[in-house]
Amino acid sequence: MADILHEPLLDVFELEVFQAELLQLVRFAFMPEADRQAVLAHPFACSCSYVQRCMQEDLQRMSDAHEAASPRGCYTFEQRRLVRPGLSSTNASAAAAACAAGGEKAASLQPAAAAAPGSRASGWRHFRRRLAPSCKELMYVCDGDRNGVVHYIGTDYGSKQWVNPVASKALDIKASSPPSRYTDPKALVSGQFLNTSFAGPRYIRTPQQPAAAGASAAAAAATPSTWWQLDLGPQHRLLCNYYTIRHDGSQDGFVRSWVLQGSNDLAHWLDLCRHGSNDLQHWLDLRRHVSDATIRLPGQYGSWPIGGPAASMPFRAFRLLLLGPTQSQASPWAFPLSHWELYGYFYKLGTSAAAAEAQTAS
Repeated sequence: MADILHEPLLDVFELEVFQAELLQLVRFAFMPEADRQAVLAHPFACSCSYVQRCMQEDLQRMSDAHEAASPRGCYTFEQRRLVRPGLSSTNASAAAAACAAGGEKAASLQPAAAAAPGSRASGWRHFRRRLAPSCKELMYVCDGDRNGVVHYIGTDYGSKQWVNPVASKALDIKASSPPSRYTDPKALVSGQFLNTSFAGPRYIRTPQQPAAAGASAAAAAATPSTWWQLDLGPQHRLLCNYYTIRHDGSQDGFVRSWVLQGSNDLAHWLDLCRHGSNDLQHWLDLRRHVSDATIRLPGQYGSWPIGGPAASMPFRAFRLLLLGPTQSQASPWAFPLSHWELYGYFYKLGTSAAAAEAQTAS
């Protein structure tokens, strides 16, 4: 840049090339402030408004990028309310009670009270420090990787060799159809490709639907509900930001319309199912797929990011609910699934909170 500016004279053609091509390659935002002032003070820059405009645009782009990468964009735990914001003097007693009940996790909230009320950087620094011990980021890298929550729990939080988490009862998987040879929760998280694995429909008749004579007529009058459910357990929570599914080896039955949901109130939902209700009030949609043709081949993976307000909430359980028939002619309401993995921010509740959660669920 300095060598070009010190040229004695630029003709019209060279000036156009300089403005159209060379100036676009200069990154003014990475220059020291003294160098930028020297460029602006140069006679050529003073006479050429295009140089000044390029510098202002580059600085603005850098400012926008810095804002996007600021703690407000990268550390979204405050919006997600993983932990409480900095404690004020008005709730000091509540902080003391939390420390007595929650141990180290609650005690880690105390440094935030000492932060200056108007210091945003100080507040984010405390957030990063107290989130690090309790929150684990499980990042999606590629289809079929071993970075998800199922594999993480199966390795006892990354400290041991992998053991099937369903077999060890570290987590629980259910389906809309009873367990069988082709609806095996342990096989679903085994990491092995399953040639035939599906959840069959459960037919639910709402109170508004009249009872029909005969089993086939009753099934035709009822509403099919097909789903897979993964329960992380009362002591676990996940802020899910990515998930992966894999089709089994069947040549048809590719899912097109389904929804990923999250819930923290399994006890109430199971009670509704026992009474024949299909109430979805306690399941929040994380990502809804309508006519999604991503999966087209047997054994194919499909991975999607998750956004929106519900994705900013921690959930204990997740469910894949079929919204429409698949491409199978024989079993349009069967949900084929060979692999299911979730990613995001994983953390464990305190001992007292997990015990209270388990007592409520029972």
